[in-house]
Amino acid sequence: MAGAAAICAAAVLITGPAHPPASARPDRPATLPVALAGIDSPLAELLLSIKVVNNDLFNGTDIFGDYAWQPFQGVVPQFIYTALPIVSQLGYNGARYLGESADALIGAGYILSEAGWNLPGAIITATRQVLAGQFADAVTTLTNATVVPIRTAGTIALDAGRAVLGGVATNIANTLRVVPGILSGLLETASGSAAAVVAAAGTIVKIAVAALSHGDFNAAWNAVVDGLLGPLGSDGLLTSSVAGTSVAVTIGPGLGPQGYPVGYRVPSFRMWTEKSQLTIADAIGAHYPTAAVMPVTRSASAISATLADREGAESGVASTRPTGVGAREGGHRRDDVGRGRQDSVRVADSQKPRNLQAGNQDPVHARPGAPGMHPEQH
Repeated sequence: MAGAAAICAAAVLITGPAHPPASARPDRPATLPVALAGIDSPLAELLLSIKVVNNDLFNGTDIFGDYAWQPFQGVVPQFIYTALPIVSQLGYNGARYLGESADALIGAGYILSEAGWNLPGAIITATRQVLAGQFADAVTTLTNATVVPIRTAGTIALDAGRAVLGGVATNIANTLRVVPGILSGLLETASGSAAAVVAAAGTIVKIAVAALSHGDFNAAWNAVVDGLLGPLGSDGLLTSSVAGTSVAVTIGPGLGPQGYPVGYRVPSFRMWTEKSQLTIADAIGAHYPTAAVMPVTRSASAISATLADREGAESGVASTRPTGVGAREGGHRRDDVGRGRQDSVRVADSQKPRNLQAGNQDPVHARPGAPGMHPEQH
């Protein structure tokens, strides 16, 4: 028996106990990883914000359909597409002025050349009339051959000059008329943007303090990290993120979608710039659609399914955050709105090269109730 007991003891020492303690089982996660799983990575949040910036700079497929001119989401493609509208319209105006002036000078030259060509015949006719005693008729003949053509040619040239000067004066007056509205829009954009960023910072502090008061360090950490570095706050709202709000009011669409064609309650500086240049271009003869734009909560940003995966892993429930570029702004592809922009036919009083079709609206872009949008984002 003693020998058998010794053999059994040796076997236990070699193979270990048949049922190890629960704490030592390999299928049970350790305490530290469980704690870290609920803490967001600052680097990951920063990369998600960079992805939003990348979209707002280079997305040449999706559009912000709440604005009347339906801009590309990317600043660079939109800049290329719009092609300096003020400079372009000035070029069209200049070409028209030159064309009209040249046409007038050609017409005047034609009249004078015909008068010169016909002058010898008029002199012969007037001479015959004098010899016949028709002195009044002779004077009339010479007047019609010299004074009338010169006066007509001069009138044509002067009218052309007056038309050019009148057009320039009208364009200047129209431009001065829209400047106050542009400056007012800048003030509203600046004040609205600053207030939104300050409000986002205040929300971060509020969420973090509330979490710490309940001893929830993880929630406090996430409120700060997500709010300062991520495109959305820890509550899933853009307005709870300083980074997300800052991007939205600078190179993004703004905050608070109003719907087509009004734009956003607080337009971004980018949208204020685009609308301003289109407004000035319209003042000098273009025909861009520039319905009122006003500066607010952009739904989620161009963040991928990483957000949904992370939330699902942390909470065990389906995420309500929008994911992907399309979900970010209720974004629509250019093809979804009939290309959104079409080359317009030249109208009688303008040489505007591009325009939007009148019925080319974006019916669901970032609208209340769009899938994946938080109610407070409308």
